[in-house]
Amino acid sequence: MILGGPSMQQSDILEVLESASAGAEVAEHELELPRVFIDDIEIYRRLLNDEVDVITGGKGTGKSAIYRMITETRVFEDLHVLAASNPTGSPEFRALFTGDDSEERLRSIWVVYFASLIGNFVVETYDGVPPTARAVDELREILELMGLRKSDQKPSLLDRIRRAKSVEGGVTGGAGGFELGMSLKFDLPEEEPSASTQAVVLNYPDFFGLLQRSAEVLSAHDFRVWIAIDRLDECFTRNSEAERRALRGLMRAVLDCSQALQFLPTVRVKVFLRTDLFSRFSEDGAFTNATHLRRNDISWTFNSMADLIAHRLMGSAEFYRWYLSDVSPQDRTRASWEALLPDLGTKKPGRRGDRYSTSQTLCIWSADGSSLYNPRNLISLINLALFRARENQRRALSMGRANRNTHPLIGSGEVQAAMGELGRRRFQDTVTNEFPSASALAERLRGGPGEYPSKGELLQRLGIEDDDSTEAREALSVLLLSGLLGSKAGGRYYVPRLYRSAVFTTGRKARTGGPSEEVNDAENDLLGM
Repeated sequence: MILGGPSMQQSDILEVLESASAGAEVAEHELELPRVFIDDIEIYRRLLNDEVDVITGGKGTGKSAIYRMITETRVFEDLHVLAASNPTGSPEFRALFTGDDSEERLRSIWVVYFASLIGNFVVETYDGVPPTARAVDELREILELMGLRKSDQKPSLLDRIRRAKSVEGGVTGGAGGFELGMSLKFDLPEEEPSASTQAVVLNYPDFFGLLQRSAEVLSAHDFRVWIAIDRLDECFTRNSEAERRALRGLMRAVLDCSQALQFLPTVRVKVFLRTDLFSRFSEDGAFTNATHLRRNDISWTFNSMADLIAHRLMGSAEFYRWYLSDVSPQDRTRASWEALLPDLGTKKPGRRGDRYSTSQTLCIWSADGSSLYNPRNLISLINLALFRARENQRRALSMGRANRNTHPLIGSGEVQAAMGELGRRRFQDTVTNEFPSASALAERLRGGPGEYPSKGELLQRLGIEDDDSTEAREALSVLLLSGLLGSKAGGRYYVPRLYRSAVFTTGRKARTGGPSEEVNDAENDLLGM
């Protein structure tokens, strides 16, 4: 098979380069998500089968893409998804999570939020609809009595919750771990300042009762509702105690609501959360119910990453016409990669003559120190390489010296330049912006080796003398959490290739000074997984 064909001209190459794309790197910016979304990934299928409630994954692994698919497309006729992306984006809601409120109060606030969202949806959807018209009227009355009914004349739901006093009463042991003693105290009526204030206490079971009544109406109509929550990484001060309390409260509220509804599928809460956030609020042992959550972590393989890119390239009519029209469906992923990118495969460790494919190598190159394959970074890398190839081809055509190969379309130099730019971008938007202390430590790594055979040699580079000091533990923690460093068996540490251009490492090992392969020893461990 001759990719591109003998009749392909240099102007045709530019047309293909201009039409080809790996898609938007951020799900929020993808205008044609249903077309480019691969719906056969395992975690998406498990979500649609209602087998998982908490979807975790690293930054750029596709959580928001899945969130958008279930909130912006009708995945089932009997299911409506209420989008609660970044609920604390509201100034009113944010005020709830910035103080020193106890985890119990935050937990109860989440339950109020869920119950009110579901209750108001049911009232607005089934008002006057038989056979539940009377039940819906009662539900509306309950919401109004609780002050949770949306209205242009009354304070908003979030404002209503914000004005609730601190949690009343103590914690009592209840069935299944319910803290039945928790309640919120409202002062009524807020809309009449001159009137005498009357205290109304709403107990935890009140809100569960609201959920149960709503679920009964939905069940009568053979309908289901999910509340989907995303962008929680933007809600709180990063790595703060307030963040940990709020997220622990959220997870416990999810469990409470599920148990209150007897685990029936009529109402579910689906939470999309970064893995590092989940780890931080649960690592200190303060959250003991993690195993009770129906949780699944997003993971990608070499094959699924390669298919993702090929699937998006196939959306280009010009690329498909020149390179894929005569290719069998089972060979299109391989043909897409061969048409677009040069052979960048690296040798396999311990296997003479065996090499990894270009797609496998780029999966590793675009991963950070977490060692998780990252679709966002791979998409960005290929789009940056395409951008450079387009620029170079336009310039060459204008100068009358265009001589680009029809296969592959992108040169190795363009990929290497794109790799450097990707690393500098991710260093700025992930390390510098999200982990300022890691950015400061990176200055000490700058110009040093790419690999450290031991913790002691790494800490020596960082200027930390005591291996067991708090400073040492905090430095290693933030470097690993940010992904600026990776760790492997035997106490080794390495700067992933993604960040080599950002911190200008030599790519060599500490002490030995030996030359590094294109994929270093630590990365070879990943490739061998």
